[in-house]
Amino acid sequence: MTRKTLRALILAVVLLVTGILVQTLHASGPPAGNKKTTITARKASAKSNRHKKRAYKNKRRHAHKVSRVKRVSREKALTVLREYLPEYADLHEAKTASSATPFLPVPDNFDTRSPFASPALRYDLVKNINTWLGTRYRYGGSSKRGIDCSGFTSAVVSSTLKQAFYGSSRVQASRFIPIFDTDSLQFGDMVFFTGRNKRADRIGHVAIFLGKGVFAHSSTGRGVLYSHITEGYYTERFRWGGRFMSSHYVSAQAEVGSAN
Repeated sequence: MTRKTLRALILAVVLLVTGILVQTLHASGPPAGNKKTTITARKASAKSNRHKKRAYKNKRRHAHKVSRVKRVSREKALTVLREYLPEYADLHEAKTASSATPFLPVPDNFDTRSPFASPALRYDLVKNINTWLGTRYRYGGSSKRGIDCSGFTSAVVSSTLKQAFYGSSRVQASRFIPIFDTDSLQFGDMVFFTGRNKRADRIGHVAIFLGKGVFAHSSTGRGVLYSHITEGYYTERFRWGGRFMSSHYVSAQAEVGSAN
């Protein structure tokens, strides 16, 4: 056997052994390090899937809860109104009423400086409130998909008085001379409450007063409905009311007219 033939034979043996080793490694799986990486990746994937499933369940649970609250609020939205101001509830259910229909009488001591001395504006205010009844509460919301307390009062007042009325409950409260006595409140007044902390003075909730203790608002737990100021939660948190004045209303309308 020549030297050249021997070298060729040795090379062939080396290649054969190398091929066998490669096949053995593939058959036995990845090295320890790669195997560990694969296991980690699988765990991460499983954890991600669990989070997705949990998020999906929470989303469905939340949607069910929201729809349930919305149905309850629609059914009960008029309960307080029917009890204390049945003529207002009749207006909500009437199909032929208009701003020219005599309704919603006010007491003799009604402050006529309020724009709501006008029967037409009283009608419009109730009508605009009722278009929101049953809408669920949503913090920062301003649409029929969800609305918070200041978003609700902003939408109703702006639509009724035909002038912009925006801002948080605290900003809205700062625009009025406080009325601290609930017996002095009248139709169309704004009413302001603290938030969850009943001992705080910081305003955290706002509503629209209609009379006999009844007010309309967007409640955190029940959405837009009518409530009564003697309910314990609101009695403890009431801070003051505020009244729109016709002078402000007229001047604002004049400014809008001149701008146009």
